[in-house]
Amino acid sequence: MESINNILYLEAKVQKKKVQIVSQNGKTATLDFASLNEIKQILDYIYDDPHCESYWNAVHEKLKNPII
Repeated sequence: MESINNILYLEAKVQKKKVQIVSQNGKTATLDFASLNEIKQILDYIYDDPHCESYWNAVHEKLKNPII
């Protein structure tokens, strides 16, 4: 997760987040992004090579109509 955090920081230009350990055995962790702008930056970064058109259509629809 730390390497993903670093990649997103360097490539998507979002702030580094604290890795949140969410399981007792320490094997499951999350990076939490709540800012719509940061989420858009991450999606723009990975959008260069979409493999599932229906997924990306849903992503764009949710970005256009966020539930706040």
